[in-house]
Amino acid sequence: MDLEALVQRYEEIDQQREEQFLSELLRGGWETGCWIRPDPELLITATQEDVQRLLERLQGRSPFRRAEIEDPFPSGRECEPIEGDGPCFVLLTQRCDVVGMFKNEPLIELAHATYCTDRSRLDNAWKNSPREFPANPRAGATHLVDLRYRYFLSKLDLLDLEPKQALPRDTADWPVRVRFGLRAAQRYTRSAVPDRLVNAVVGPLYKLIKGDRELTALFSEWAIFHGDQHDRKPGLRAVYPVHLDPTLSDGEQDEQEQQIQTAAEDKFQEIIEALPAGATAELDLDDDRWTRAIDERELTVADWRLSWKLEWDHESFSGQSGAPLPAR
Repeated sequence: MDLEALVQRYEEIDQQREEQFLSELLRGGWETGCWIRPDPELLITATQEDVQRLLERLQGRSPFRRAEIEDPFPSGRECEPIEGDGPCFVLLTQRCDVVGMFKNEPLIELAHATYCTDRSRLDNAWKNSPREFPANPRAGATHLVDLRYRYFLSKLDLLDLEPKQALPRDTADWPVRVRFGLRAAQRYTRSAVPDRLVNAVVGPLYKLIKGDRELTALFSEWAIFHGDQHDRKPGLRAVYPVHLDPTLSDGEQDEQEQQIQTAAEDKFQEIIEALPAGATAELDLDDDRWTRAIDERELTVADWRLSWKLEWDHESFSGQSGAPLPAR
């Protein structure tokens, strides 16, 4: 990686142009699983140390809040299968990082993919391979994504390419996109919160919860539940742990459990009633399945996956200096 040349390219982009640039990437629907065939000269090979040096050089860029725009692909792009049998590259970078500020996310991470007609190899790759992933595991022949080696592309070069999604949509029997995210990187198992909800819900909710020790003690996780139905309003969830005293009798444990449940539900309702009108307008607060305080023992894998987890990283989404990275 030519560090100096790359840094110079970013320094030539002012904040206004960067904001426009990132908005255009969001409108394009760039996401994990998109396939591209870039000019080989654009590909970057770099060690983790190289990437760290680049990030250190870009940390001086001024943070900003990207203007909120309507996401034309809230549920991801439709599948546009890889054309031909020539090799290509598949994006490993999640959409929230694609549209992240240059100072935090200057590079797009790629994996190489080659065409394969060996059905047994495709089957094995789909079932349990940590090294290869079939773009379409139901096809008799498809591209295999090699997850062992990572390449990079400057985000500045992505806008000149056309976004096409290589992976078919998930079904109950073939959760291709979810499994690809798991294989590519564990941090990409859940997507980031959309802009409109960050501004309308996450910020106000964060202010209500910040510094409340009772809430911190009661709830282990907060999440916005979308249920994979992005065309409807999401719900709000607060997960509470139930730690029972093993020295108590069964009856006393039942009473303790009921007390924990009542305290969690009452406090959760208090927060709901305190939300401003702008937040409540974005949420479905009437459906008890979508909005509720939930015992962590009742939390299913499906519900966990079909939610946007809140780590109270509102500052990181709004670009505040020194803020932690968003949870994915």
